[in-house]
Amino acid sequence: MTQNSAIKIAFWRGVLIAPLAVLPATLIWALIALVNQFTVQNLIDAIFNVIFISLWGICVAYVITATYGSLVWYALWRYNVLSLGSLLLAVVIPCAITAIITTDILFSLMVTYYSLAVVFSFWFVGIRNIKE
Repeated sequence: MTQNSAIKIAFWRGVLIAPLAVLPATLIWALIALVNQFTVQNLIDAIFNVIFISLWGICVAYVITATYGSLVWYALWRYNVLSLGSLLLAVVIPCAITAIITTDILFSLMVTYYSLAVVFSFWFVGIRNIKE
């Protein structure tokens, strides 16, 4: 297998699996929010919220990964700067734009958190297996 085809396979592997990182990211976010007011009812509500938010977030993550992620990956690959660092810088751009447009810091932090979770899983699922 050539390096070119290995990179393409790794990309599609990342596109198909990486958005699933929203589920554990949402679970961690909910558990951190639950720490200061823990009751069984709050735990049950948190679990249902995690499921709902994760399913919605996974759908959004698939769309964004397939559009913006594909464009970024292709540009970085063409200029031979495809690395974890360049992917992380590319994901900060929409997060910064979101922070400027919405002026809601919590929403911007959530967008950044989910974006970083998807990028890290994208990297570890696919691209890191490519041999130089």
